Amino acid sequence: MRLLKNILLSGAASLIGPVTLFAGITLEFYFDNGDIADGTVAVLVADANQNGFLELDDPTVPGTRIEKGETVGLSDDVIVAVVTADAGDHWANGAGIADSLERIDYDELGISEGTPLILYLFPGLEQAGDHIPEGTSVIIYRNNAVGGSGGDIAYQAPPDSGVYALSSLVASSGGSFDPATPDAGEIYESSFVGGDDHGGTRATATNLTSANLAIPGELTPGDTDYFALSVSGPTRVVFFTSGGTDTSGELFSPDGSPLNNPAADNDSGDGSNFRIEYILPAGGTYFLAVTGEESTSAGNYNVIYEAIPYVPNRPDATIGKTFSSQRGNDFYTRSGAGQKYRQVTRRRRSRTYRCTIQNDGEQANPVAGRGSKGNRYFKAKYYRVTDGRRNITGGFIRTGVILQLASREEERFELRVKPTRKAVRKRKRKKRTFLVSANSHGLLDRVRAEAVKK
Repeated sequence: MRLLKNILLSGAASLIGPVTLFAGITLEFYFDNGDIADGTVAVLVADANQNGFLELDDPTVPGTRIEKGETVGLSDDVIVAVVTADAGDHWANGAGIADSLERIDYDELGISEGTPLILYLFPGLEQAGDHIPEGTSVIIYRNNAVGGSGGDIAYQAPPDSGVYALSSLVASSGGSFDPATPDAGEIYESSFVGGDDHGGTRATATNLTSANLAIPGELTPGDTDYFALSVSGPTRVVFFTSGGTDTSGELFSPDGSPLNNPAADNDSGDGSNFRIEYILPAGGTYFLAVTGEESTSAGNYNVIYEAIPYVPNRPDATIGKTFSSQRGNDFYTRSGAGQKYRQVTRRRRSRTYRCTIQNDGEQANPVAGRGSKGNRYFKAKYYRVTDGRRNITGGFIRTGVILQLASREEERFELRVKPTRKAVRKRKRKKRTFLVSANSHGLLDRVRAEAVKK
């Protein structure tokens, strides 16, 4: 897991009369292997009276309004800022937090220089201004050390001068933060808000919104914790728990029908943890029930899920000078645009293009391969070279060839192009574009072989 947070604080004070402290904050936060859902809410909180932060499992925390200036439960912990995650290329196709906040007025919030700060991230919440419900999962982080993980101050309100960096960076980004082994001055943990950690029915299930992110839970004898996962289409999922508690997991369809065999999955994970692998057949909200293996089983656990869109059928064509250097892998277009290989020839010298046709789908599928014919300026010959070398020009051009391909299996082809005598006699530049296509169940992918005679 890669964690990136950077908070930049600066202050300005009046020169005459009472001093009013302000701070400007820029905050960044990113999980590399645990996607933060777009819109996820995080709050920066200050311990106003410096008497210790309230534990979030305190029964007064549920109902706290997520808004600047509000206190957390029945405590003096005050919310300094509220931010939300956004998706974009700057997060390597994931989502993260990158916000410049409005100026923070120390006097207005009742805090001062040196007031401890802490960051709470709520993976299940996506609306600032809402109230924190009971059982919501939360990620907690702060660093007591000056200079810890790349910053130049600790997690506290800075003095009213200069510019300060409050950072937590992994080693690859110039810091020293390691999520697996936090330093003595660091707090990095998962928890949950209020009383019972997760609902005991499908109607009160905890929403799962962040893949690969551990959500903590606690089982009492006879307890059942429900989780809900919504998907937009067919999806390959893996659910599992970690920890020392002997767990059992059961997966349910949107209408409540059981989908897996808990007895077969109960000890499929590490130790006595369950692991469920399943292909959800369609979009909808599915439910996971976590219980103890025995009626007397109790203890803490973490539930984690992985989700990958399930594509049963997807033909993929690629092209290049060699089979080790191909263009168009995992790129699909009916026109061939964006996956073209161009070669120039003089006189009647031939040029060879290497192509592959692969089944990128999750199931075995028949894939039809076909190529364009030559014209009066260029001759074309096609060869199948996966196992040996066979001339397939006639069939490949007229009707195409049917390839029975298992998932991720490929066939290799060569296209040999040679200018005709007529092309050589013509002094003008001649060009011909050959299309090689892969077609399966109505899905089409093409690549372009462009030949130019000068």
